[in-house]
Amino acid sequence: AVREELLKPVRVEDPQLGVLTLNRALGWYEGEIAWCARTVPLKVSPEAPERPEAALDVARALAADAERWRDRVEDFAVQALLGLKNDNWLEDDEAPVDEAGFKARMTLTSITADEGGTFSFWHDDGDLFWGHAILVTGDLDTGPTDADIPG
Repeated sequence: AVREELLKPVRVEDPQLGVLTLNRALGWYEGEIAWCARTVPLKVSPEAPERPEAALDVARALAADAERWRDRVEDFAVQALLGLKNDNWLEDDEAPVDEAGFKARMTLTSITADEGGTFSFWHDDGDLFWGHAILVTGDLDTGPTDADIPG
């Protein structure tokens, strides 16, 4: 009976975020979120899986103002990484990339909302950085605070 209980999916049904299912191995909830006319994977990462509310609040705050957050995240990525692209990552025959071109090549691939107000926006780089991801992190109070090109 205990084994059966542990195998049952743990779900949170949220009117704004939809259904999120606990990934027990990773300790976060996974679902999909409507984001600026697209659907993207959403991870909600509470400190304790049995108490997801604070992390859900972060996801709700992002979703409630999705277009503004999209713009802030993309603008921050451009400010932080456009110079790096044009100084170090151009192909031999590639012209420098402008702000609009940089944003056009970024594609949001997932959002993670953490307890404590922090978030991570993962993007495909559209080959700006030869296949690295573009990661923008920050918090609800300050906004985006870091951009990187991991992996």
